[in-house]
Amino acid sequence: MPVSNLAHPDGDDFPAAAAKHLDDAVALFAANRTDGAGYLAGYVRECSLKAVIVVDAIGRNVRLAPGTTLAALLCSASPADQEAVDAGRTMGHKEAIKSRHDLGKLSIEALRLAGIPGAAVVKYTSCLAASSALQKDKWRETIRYCAAGTISLPQASLWLDDAKAVYLGTVGEMRRDGVVF
Repeated sequence: MPVSNLAHPDGDDFPAAAAKHLDDAVALFAANRTDGAGYLAGYVRECSLKAVIVVDAIGRNVRLAPGTTLAALLCSASPADQEAVDAGRTMGHKEAIKSRHDLGKLSIEALRLAGIPGAAVVKYTSCLAASSALQKDKWRETIRYCAAGTISLPQASLWLDDAKAVYLGTVGEMRRDGVVF
């Protein structure tokens, strides 16, 4: 996966990571590797939600002229625009990593940000169910330490479906809109 325009200088790139983890989760699921597929499904959701938080921070940090979209600003060659985008990206990265791997906190934060009048991310949060399969089933990053066979085929399937829906509704929509490239 190529680096996205939201990549942080320290190497974190939430949209690209979400895409990479989704591809890997699908491949593992197809090979009946349900533990790996389920584990990576959680990271798809996490990285997608963190991308929403970064886009929100960029949107809050820039002053869009009337008729200018966030996508147009992100493509701008103006040094002032790029400085504002870079500052928003850094601010968003700091906010995104605060919640670590807590999908519940990340979902609540993304929905809270979308509720702010004029939020740049309203469109990218409609896919977030109040109670996702990953949250309901208590996905956590420590499942990587569990024995093989811990995640059943039906559970991995539910988690993967959830991850796909969140990815397509967040990063996928951002890509279609030209916000992430």
